[in-house]
Amino acid sequence: NNINAKFIINYSDEIPNVAIFVSKQNHCLIDLLWRVRNGELRMKVPLIISNHPDLEGLAKDFNAQFIYYDSINNDRSEVEKQILSKLKIFDIKFAILAKYMQILSESFLNEFSEIINIHHSFLPAFKGSQPYHRAWKRGVKLIGATAHYVTKDLDEGPIIDQCTVRVSHRDEVDDLIRKGRDIERISLARAVRMHLNHQVFVYNSKTAVFD
Repeated sequence: NNINAKFIINYSDEIPNVAIFVSKQNHCLIDLLWRVRNGELRMKVPLIISNHPDLEGLAKDFNAQFIYYDSINNDRSEVEKQILSKLKIFDIKFAILAKYMQILSESFLNEFSEIINIHHSFLPAFKGSQPYHRAWKRGVKLIGATAHYVTKDLDEGPIIDQCTVRVSHRDEVDDLIRKGRDIERISLARAVRMHLNHQVFVYNSKTAVFD
């Protein structure tokens, strides 16, 4: 019977070029670059893209080209066209949003869709902005981080990995943010590693992850 199956052959000796998108926070970027340098993540990072200039020095420390786009004072569609051009020039196979506080447009995702994002909540709880603030107001006892594939629907993409940590009534918002940074790094690195190793199968807006 015809089941319309598709298959892809991947070679273990291929090391893809990956672009990392960042804003001002550096903890996920530092963690990923450190893991690449130490051989834990088999990928190259020739390109770091940001909507703020703050992390340019860090990019230089790891021999990556840093490209800053002023997304506030420039037309968004033009900025995204320039980014897409750079992704092609650097032969980027997939991208990582490592605390990139911008929403990519649907037209951008139609051109380049292989993207992993780290969101600072245990999705589907607290989608969108300021999840730690909302979690603190709600009085939760667990906070989480979720690494997922990016789709046109905000924080709705197939989930690859999640991580949690306990919090208590003694914790303030800053404590949640501090604790959250640790699990954001862990969850994102695990998701990237599994993606690189072709351990993630996407179906029906979900994933099967083969350990």
